[in-house]
Amino acid sequence: WWWLTPLTTTTLIIIITLLSLPPLSSIKPSSSTMKISLRMFGIIWSTLYWWMRPLIKWVLRRTTRLCELQRICYGEYKGAQRTCGVEFSLKHSRTPEIQKCVKYMDSKCQECTLKRDLIYYAVFAIVRIKMINTKIHKRFTDILGECLTQIWGYRQLTAEIEIIRREMFDSTIPSHEEKLQRLWAALMPGVILETRITKQWQIIGFQGDDPQTDFRGMGILGLENLLFFCRTVSNCCPARFSTFAASSVWVLLRHCWHQYHPYGL
Repeated sequence: WWWLTPLTTTTLIIIITLLSLPPLSSIKPSSSTMKISLRMFGIIWSTLYWWMRPLIKWVLRRTTRLCELQRICYGEYKGAQRTCGVEFSLKHSRTPEIQKCVKYMDSKCQECTLKRDLIYYAVFAIVRIKMINTKIHKRFTDILGECLTQIWGYRQLTAEIEIIRREMFDSTIPSHEEKLQRLWAALMPGVILETRITKQWQIIGFQGDDPQTDFRGMGILGLENLLFFCRTVSNCCPARFSTFAASSVWVLLRHCWHQYHPYGL
């Protein structure tokens, strides 16, 4: 009967919300009341889902004899859908040991010290916590390992990119200047750069005489992105496009902004 208390609480919230709403005849589609009603419905649905999810998981565990992670790994096709399902399950797990394991792995990703051995450790820990018989479910450990490698490998990659992005371009650092010179040589072969600060940079799309000012938003990552583009794209002749450099940095900025800020600009 442990679920009666949250169910009663949710029922009371629904009743109070319905009583607080005005009559349907007075609600206009464009009014703020409709927005408030939709927001309240979202809160009610989130609360109901939060309390009912453990009960649903318990029923499915008893009927299928599989935990949620097993149902995802066996039931979803290989790819993003399966990996996202595993990530969602781990994120919303209420098991303290699972939460501790996830936090530990996340901290290693932020420190950029994640190794494959830690992935094996996480798989072993989850199997032990969930009390899964690996002799019967041999495929599960392999599938879970693939998903965890994608999840935390991507998080570490994001952390590494963020470190590069925070490193500002500095003309006093020889390695930064050397990369900038390589960019010019790749985009304008055979053309000699007159001086460090010159209008020639505008030929390949920089906004001013000094390209350093265009890397303020993305740091050295913007320069690395341009160099990578020049190395991988054949017949690259961005001199035809007057906004090549600025556009490339702006696209990278938009991508990173949406990555770290899901709601966008």
